[in-house]
Amino acid sequence: MDTKKELKNLLWIVVIFTAVFFLPLESERFMTAIDATLDLAKWYAREHVVLCLLPAFFIAGVIAVFVSQGSVLKYFGANAKKWLSYTVAAISGGILAVCSCTILPLFTSIYKRGAGLGPAIAFLYSGPAISILSIILTARILGLEMGIARTVGAISFAVVIGLLMSFIFRKEEKAKKEEQMNIVPPPEKRPIWQTSVHFFTLVLILVFANWGAPAASDTGLWHSIFTYKWHITGALQQKGYKVLLIDLDGQANLTESMGLSAELPQTIYGAMKGEYPLPIYQHKDGMSVVPSCLDLSAVETELINEAGRELILAHLIKESKDKYDYILIDCPPSLSLLTLNALTASDQLIIPVQAQYLAMRGMAKLMQVVSKVQQRLNSDLKIAGVLITQYDGRKNLNKSVSELVQETFQGKVFSTHIRNAIALAEAPTQGQDIFHYAPKSAGAEDYESVCNELLMGKMN
Repeated sequence: MDTKKELKNLLWIVVIFTAVFFLPLESERFMTAIDATLDLAKWYAREHVVLCLLPAFFIAGVIAVFVSQGSVLKYFGANAKKWLSYTVAAISGGILAVCSCTILPLFTSIYKRGAGLGPAIAFLYSGPAISILSIILTARILGLEMGIARTVGAISFAVVIGLLMSFIFRKEEKAKKEEQMNIVPPPEKRPIWQTSVHFFTLVLILVFANWGAPAASDTGLWHSIFTYKWHITGALQQKGYKVLLIDLDGQANLTESMGLSAELPQTIYGAMKGEYPLPIYQHKDGMSVVPSCLDLSAVETELINEAGRELILAHLIKESKDKYDYILIDCPPSLSLLTLNALTASDQLIIPVQAQYLAMRGMAKLMQVVSKVQQRLNSDLKIAGVLITQYDGRKNLNKSVSELVQETFQGKVFSTHIRNAIALAEAPTQGQDIFHYAPKSAGAEDYESVCNELLMGKMN
């Protein structure tokens, strides 16, 4: 037995056990540090790895698939003219990379396909220094002269460093040059325009996905690009869902949150009374909205003698179902005729519950109503999930309520809890949803996760 090795293992066990045993979990400062560490790791995974590294790997894949070895040898090969290869290498790096991490897979891709070490090093050096976003930000913050100086300086240093590396490894470069003398490049399989379209589409996705926020006072081009960057990125990838929002609450909170007036000439109120078809307004963010008004609170009394009054909304939205992927109905905070109309017209029910005990008191009554609606009016109605809102994981009360909800509604609770976030309260004041008002906030992250769960049907 190796006594020294065993004592070393024992010492590590004692140290780890002691550290865990005396963890200062009651210290707010310690827990804040842990939260900050994990939050930073989460940010790096989401913002840098997903938005920066992965697109760069895809671009490297495009180079490997769409850019032929003949093209690499022609412009970067050991036998290419130096003035051409170094110029192309030093300049082309600027439109491909956003940071020093993303340039590495691109460098590897062209080097393995036959590029000389000198041009490849020039490409590797200049890319992070003259990336599109770096030059734009430098010119915008420090002035146009500094932006130009940075570009010229980076390209010049890249060429010099590439030439030095080529000189240092001249024996290896000479051997590669002799090997490439006998290589006959295969003919191009696709036109250059097709390769360019695939290539620059990925570059644009990489650029716009990482476009940073402008100054608060900026309302020009930079602000417009930042505001619509996700639309630009999404347009390059895929079309989104068509969504119709119906405000069925007499307080008209949804209507006003979307920047619409609660005094529009046509609202859900008139449609419920049969005065006109479902009034649909187009929101500036691309969604469709059926607004409400304060008079809607009186509709229950006005329709008391109406036959089939629980089915009015279902008949109103029948013609719109084929036009939209999703129709979301905002219900009033009470079990009224309007709520019955929403339950009768819906396929799925999302039940938001604040992370407080008092919010649980009405759940039993709601489930009784849902059961009766399923039996008598709408057998297709299903519970999509229970959504816990205003959650603070640091509070024991919120944790207890979450555990109680999950025990009561096993398999029907969203894994994501909507955390308390000031941005969620601020967004309605600007007539925007959280994704346009604060796309990187905790509220936006939470609701995006809820949407993903809803689409995938994965609940606890």
